[in-house]
Amino acid sequence: MIVCFGLIIGSFRITLDWMKVAERLTISGHELRAALAAELGPKLQFDRGLAEFTSFKTGGPARYFMPVQTAEELSRTVKTAQELALPFFILGGGSNLLVSDDGYEGLVIKMDIGGLRRIGATEIEAGAGEDLQALVDFATEHALSGLEFAAGIWGTVGGAIYGNAGAFGSDVGSIVSLITMVGTD
Repeated sequence: MIVCFGLIIGSFRITLDWMKVAERLTISGHELRAALAAELGPKLQFDRGLAEFTSFKTGGPARYFMPVQTAEELSRTVKTAQELALPFFILGGGSNLLVSDDGYEGLVIKMDIGGLRRIGATEIEAGAGEDLQALVDFATEHALSGLEFAAGIWGTVGGAIYGNAGAFGSDVGSIVSLITMVGTD
């Protein structure tokens, strides 16, 4: 069984407060940049190329780029983007992803919540940003079976859960026992 933490999963449907959108449209790019920097701190990057984060090694820059390593950082970053009516995209391992050479005008949140920990006799806790192959290797090293089908599948644990990755008649959904969702409150 896999226990996954630090994961926002599912389709994102963001309901925008059109008054906030109108307010955002009246502030300059410099003001938006300053507001993001004030809320998110020194880890926030500007005009960061995305090609290095995709398996196809293509894609232009993200206007704003924020790596997150904790559930708290993820929650704060998503909340800030929503409050500023700024479009955002959560990036995992970048497999199965094509990014336009024009880049992304919103905020790319890089899911770097990692970590693998054995829980009891049969469970592993894994961060959503952890490499799926690292999870397979960890299970093997600890003599835990059930993840053999995932050997060689690219991506992160969070992406594998989101897409219910599978092969050879097995899938991630059949072995996950708990998912911790991160909210903005």
